Amino acid sequence: RLDLQVKLRGHRIEVGEIEAVLADHPGVRQGAVSVGLYRAGEERLVAHVAPRPAAILEVEELRRFLGRKLPEVMVPSRIHLVDALPLNPNGKVDRRRLAELMPEEAADGAPGILPRDSMELEIAGLFEELLGVPDVGVDRSFFDLGGHSLLVIRLLAAIQTRFGVALPVAMVFREPTVAQLAGHVRLGRREVPWTPLVPLQAGGAGTPLFLVHPAGGSPLCFLHLARLMGRDRPLFGLEAAGLDPGRSPDPTVNAMATRYVQAVRGARSSGPYLIGGYSAGGVVALEMARMLEQQGLPVARVLLLETLPPALTGHGGPEGDDQLQQLIDLARSVEIASGLAVGLTRELLERERPEDRLTMVVRRLRELELVRPDTGSEFLTGMLAVGQAMTLAVRAHEVVPCRAPVVLFRATGESPAPAGDGSSDPVEIWRLLLDGAVEVEPVPGSHHTVLVPPHVDVLAQRLLARLGR
Repeated sequence: RLDLQVKLRGHRIEVGEIEAVLADHPGVRQGAVSVGLYRAGEERLVAHVAPRPAAILEVEELRRFLGRKLPEVMVPSRIHLVDALPLNPNGKVDRRRLAELMPEEAADGAPGILPRDSMELEIAGLFEELLGVPDVGVDRSFFDLGGHSLLVIRLLAAIQTRFGVALPVAMVFREPTVAQLAGHVRLGRREVPWTPLVPLQAGGAGTPLFLVHPAGGSPLCFLHLARLMGRDRPLFGLEAAGLDPGRSPDPTVNAMATRYVQAVRGARSSGPYLIGGYSAGGVVALEMARMLEQQGLPVARVLLLETLPPALTGHGGPEGDDQLQQLIDLARSVEIASGLAVGLTRELLERERPEDRLTMVVRRLRELELVRPDTGSEFLTGMLAVGQAMTLAVRAHEVVPCRAPVVLFRATGESPAPAGDGSSDPVEIWRLLLDGAVEVEPVPGSHHTVLVPPHVDVLAQRLLARLGR
């Protein structure tokens, strides 16, 4: 029905689809979704949920349940637990009265510790602007309040604009509260040690899984996967040098692997190690495994997620074409992660001069409110430099087999064609490079969608099965 459709940030959403997923949860008796307007003037989805009798329903568990079954743009920003939903005389949910159910304080719980100085007050204000949650306490986690990977980027950009301090992405995952981030802003950028290790799911007693970023350099693509791997499986992403100011990208696979092995050993001094990577990151993961074994440390398994052999990596064209393809891939990734139509096709970008393409992409991201209004084209410079350096490094790399078993997770849907004449089978090339020691695990989706709902659910299940949970 038309009145059950809403349009948020350019994306048309069927409220009934969200409510149907809510109804599938065993602890939910009634569920309805409305749209609320928050402090930043931005509309957000709100789920009003009445639990079943005797059911213990946790907001975060319900949010994760929705995240496994819906695109991120359809997961409500706030979930409000109520005794019962208001009904009209016909026995149907009275949607006009849903707004009356919302309390003045944050729906996720008590506001917690109030800001204690101007720094905490300003950073709490940034949380409130981005998340649409009023009266944020300084002990509240950015992610517990509804933050996600795209909002991490906006938060860091806002902190840099406001305070002139560029915090690493990993900082938000390691120390996600207002008080913790305020402490690092006070120290200033020079005092914050950068590390490639990003703890996406740091808790649990299981063997940690370390995953290497794709060519874009950011490990935030693993965030959905980390939330599906369970609380007992720590999962760390590895971030490329060169994304934040003051560092150049590593020029070779060996240099990347050396840096990452040092970080991994700092987090876990002895094996066995579980190493993996997505796309070009899988080639780096193989080199890391070889280095760890060379140092006398056991590697339990290497996981290649949609990774092509070095000879088939990239698009084989001149440097300008590589940049164009990187921009197209970036636009596609943003569409998948946000659920919004970016609308930047190859044909559209080819009409622009190469120096104007970055400006066009950033302008479109600003229009969709995925970056701050004052973001300039330099925002993409680091990402593209890392992508270009990594593509060249992987192409030039000579794979040396490791002793650990290797599993190649291969998407069954449409994926980008490998470089070359297209006649080479990537699986057969991997078997030649690794002396036949590679198993293939088919997973649904394409190269771009394998790490986002709904396909990431199956990937997580098969990863857990391979790792013995």
